[in-house]
Amino acid sequence: MRKNRRKYSRIEAAWPINIFFSDGVIEGEVKNISLGGALIRFLEPPKEDKAFDFLIEIPEYVLPVQATVEKVRLNNHVSNNSDLSYEMAIRFTDISEEDLSILCKAMECKIRTGNRHLKAEKTQSSTIEKALVESMEKLSIDLKRPFKCLLEEAMDDLVKKYEKNQLISEKEAVA
Repeated sequence: MRKNRRKYSRIEAAWPINIFFSDGVIEGEVKNISLGGALIRFLEPPKEDKAFDFLIEIPEYVLPVQATVEKVRLNNHVSNNSDLSYEMAIRFTDISEEDLSILCKAMECKIRTGNRHLKAEKTQSSTIEKALVESMEKLSIDLKRPFKCLLEEAMDDLVKKYEKNQLISEKEAVA
């Protein structure tokens, strides 16, 4: 019988992710996750970076969880319909206390409720996401600016507002 050497328990998940390599971004999906790392699947072959940034889009949360991770191992995966994908085991090397707390809460929620409310949230989130993308595309055409630039500016503004709210919350907590 093989001994479990894992420091943290893991759960099955199907959360979208973005992996930021030095020369681009790959989208994928978390297959299982723990507070120490994750198994992720994606369709494009990975870049050779050892350490990279990683964003997990958890359906209940507005902002993604961000971490710097390192590759533990990489496997080719052939599905039942013979499609090739890649599975990479990763270890979190740098994750903020706040993001770790969000990840912990999301995992606890998933354990308690299973996928019931996550599927409803994902459907609602997909509808909102689709409407947002359509609005951004229309705005891009009207302003004659690339969609990607507008999206990056919107994300920068959102992050700045979030950070400002965090500072206000911290000051209020201290006062």
